[in-house]
Amino acid sequence: MPITNNNEEQVDVVQEIDRQDNYEPIPEINQVDITAPAPAPAGGIVDVNLKDKTSPIIFLFGPPSSGKTMTLVRLYRYLNHININIKPNEDFVSKDGGEYVSRCKNFHNDAMSNLAAEATKGVDFMLLDIWDNGAKKCQILESPGEKLFEPDPNKKIPFPVQYVSNIIDSDNRKVYIFILEPNYKDDATRVRYKDRIAEVKQMMDKKDKVIFLYNKIDCSPALDNNGNVNIKTLRKEINDDYPGLLDLFKVHGPKAIIKEYDCYLIPFQTGTYFEEFNTVLNKNVTVFTAGKNKYPQELWNTIIKCL
Repeated sequence: MPITNNNEEQVDVVQEIDRQDNYEPIPEINQVDITAPAPAPAGGIVDVNLKDKTSPIIFLFGPPSSGKTMTLVRLYRYLNHININIKPNEDFVSKDGGEYVSRCKNFHNDAMSNLAAEATKGVDFMLLDIWDNGAKKCQILESPGEKLFEPDPNKKIPFPVQYVSNIIDSDNRKVYIFILEPNYKDDATRVRYKDRIAEVKQMMDKKDKVIFLYNKIDCSPALDNNGNVNIKTLRKEINDDYPGLLDLFKVHGPKAIIKEYDCYLIPFQTGTYFEEFNTVLNKNVTVFTAGKNKYPQELWNTIIKCL
């Protein structure tokens, strides 16, 4: 939901986010276990072809292991459940020996697995198209986190790499989903991540939108025992952990009367993870159980607002 100063179209993020009554009751999604392994992700990105030059691009942006892929998996399951068609774009990557197309064809089974490694291993780099009632709503991009932000300052990875630059420079309207989480790494790394977001902001068009997705909300003190999020506590946590981040999107001038920040902030939880011994694989595995539907529902509703 947007950060604003009033209760008109955009709801003030500091006033309420725990709108549990506004969520439609949706049955939780059953997990499907699969044992057939999917092909490993392609070792490199050879040739990227963005054929659709008009549909908005939802750009998942976050460091390695920040939950980008599982956020996509959780959104994918939710959209499937409400009969919105989301499918990999098989034409996006070519000249890689067919590995990308193979991963696209295995995406559904991978994403529906209750084994965390299976759910994420084929989604290293992928563009997915989202259709609703026969119309293409948008396309969503998942890409390797280390190409977006490398936590290790000793690893000098240029930014933006070519495919990121091509996406950012495209004429498509973009919705950037910047993923945050509680206690990420250390102070210096969080400052560098804030600086990377500021760098991306300088490349944005005025028509682009921004969503801050606060992942692992279950690890935040902003979540109370009743499952409600205190947005004042959440915003303070972000200001403490990522100083100056929200101020990058602070509104100035007459429009500040209507809204304080030109961005949205939503809490998120992909689900729960635990270790167990898998008799089929004959080893310990991490099992994933999807979290409450209200989180991907709020994410999708916010994306729709941005479109």
